Amino acid sequence: MTTTPILSVEREYVRTFAYVAVVVFVLRYILHKILKLNQPAMPCELYFKKKSLTVQSIVNGCPELSKTYTPTWLWGKSGHIQTIVFGIMRKKNSDDLDSSRIVDVLSDGNTITFQVFNSIVPHPSGTEYTILICPGIFGDYKKNYVQAIVHAAVRVGFRCCVLNHLGMPTDITLATPRLFTYGDTEPFALMCQNIMTRYPDSKFIALGFSMGANVVCKYIGEEPTRQSKFLCAISICQGYDIQKVQQTLLQPPPMLRFYTFVLTQRFLALIKKHSQTFYDRSFLTEHSIDLCKVKAARSLYEFDKEFTVKWTKSNSMDEFAFQNSCSRNILNINRVPLLLVNSLDDPLIGEAYHDIPKKAAECNDNVIFCETLHGGHLGFFENGWLMPHDNFLEKLILSYMSTVIELEEIQ
Repeated sequence: MTTTPILSVEREYVRTFAYVAVVVFVLRYILHKILKLNQPAMPCELYFKKKSLTVQSIVNGCPELSKTYTPTWLWGKSGHIQTIVFGIMRKKNSDDLDSSRIVDVLSDGNTITFQVFNSIVPHPSGTEYTILICPGIFGDYKKNYVQAIVHAAVRVGFRCCVLNHLGMPTDITLATPRLFTYGDTEPFALMCQNIMTRYPDSKFIALGFSMGANVVCKYIGEEPTRQSKFLCAISICQGYDIQKVQQTLLQPPPMLRFYTFVLTQRFLALIKKHSQTFYDRSFLTEHSIDLCKVKAARSLYEFDKEFTVKWTKSNSMDEFAFQNSCSRNILNINRVPLLLVNSLDDPLIGEAYHDIPKKAAECNDNVIFCETLHGGHLGFFENGWLMPHDNFLEKLILSYMSTVIELEEIQ
């Protein structure tokens, strides 16, 4: 039976309509589910004790806390895209800044380094201010997000000092088998002690990013007398509770599984770089580490279970997580202004972790928890249609520090 021309045309119309319908569905899915273009830009959600004159004064004097954060239009409302591209788009070159490297020695004989960037201009107040920066995982002064805030801060009168995490500098050989961990505060404590001795006339601000923010809050909170050494402290995109992170990693969502796989490969590459130390048979035997199982790890949970927990001599994963979490110390930070910042669309540290900063803001008179709808993990690109014009984090950090300084001068 032959097909009439009319039927052929009708079938072609149906086929074309089906193709168009599929394309429209896919575009709609991308625009609304992935790029989330239908979501409005929202002001930051602030949590703090309304009766506290300290934090109320900071909120009133810090315009960035009260403004509407407007992400880059096309892709800025996707936490995944913000997270993936932030390292690419925030490139700065610190070679043009006045900087020097300081070397010190930890208690086990390992060499720790930190980079000091001098301010380009004096601070308008006439007082010296130094920001002590603890980067995120695998971090050092070369990280793009670190260099971005350093470039912004030194141009308005701040000195910046950045910790290079143990094991990261390519020209430093480990004296003993030890790397940075999620909550090891000794390197940051040593940097603080060194810099505070070196610049006795300066006032100090602590700033931590992601894992580094956990270290900063743990350092300040585990010994409350340390709070008197700081003008204020700022935590950006941290997870607060390593135990809760571990529970999430047991059955991670698909994208989180990808992120943790990438981070695990970074750890494997790091111990391979220091293979003379970590592949040593006596070290592996002493700590009962099976190198084959370590190399086979495909997630941070597996890597920590087979390697980190053992070389740190923790009795269990729970003990390791407990010892490295700032969640048990953060409520002790009750004497110095503390700003905690997280985004709801952070693919690594999502809303499930926000109960801890909310509790800190509820209990203490000095804490502000700033929760944004968008921003991803350390992204926070702002304005523009395709290319961002600004970065919300840089403006918020500088605005918060300036507000605290102004209030201190008034008092």
